Amino acid sequence: MKKFIREKFNSILRSEAQKAGVIPVQSPDDENQRLAEIERLGIMDHDISGERKYNSMTQVASYLTGCKHSMINILESKIQQCKSSFGFNMIENTVIKEMPREISVCQYTLENPSQPLVIEDLWEDERTKNMSKMKGGPSLQILCRVSLDEFPRVFRGDHMCFGSFTENTFSSANRRSPSAFRPGG
Repeated sequence: MKKFIREKFNSILRSEAQKAGVIPVQSPDDENQRLAEIERLGIMDHDISGERKYNSMTQVASYLTGCKHSMINILESKIQQCKSSFGFNMIENTVIKEMPREISVCQYTLENPSQPLVIEDLWEDERTKNMSKMKGGPSLQILCRVSLDEFPRVFRGDHMCFGSFTENTFSSANRRSPSAFRPGG
């Protein structure tokens, strides 16, 4: 029943995104390799939400960046799955746990996975502005994504996101902080 409800909810979100004019990112050239690694590791089926090291990572990320929310997300071929998060209430956690990849803000990390992605205003940025027209779309106003490529293979090609529901919380001073999540950063 739970899976049925999630699939229906995702179907509604996909329909809303299409009506709003959200354009999904094209899959990168090495997408099959990235997806094969995720499959091999079984990370999509593995629940790390209760593991202290990942929960600590998202808490420290929020603290260092000054953002109220942070999460570790894995992008599969059709969905984004939130593996660990901080700062969300129970309802928000339920919504972000799994969503269609093509409506996730984090899909834009696939365009240039080795570079940090900072979107200062989701409602103004060309890639994400149509998401504001969606019923049930993302309500974060800013986002910063740091690639976890340098971490163990479990996170190859995936990322940690920091975000806020209010403007101007990710200051220019905080932009240097995401490097703290890279080895030697």
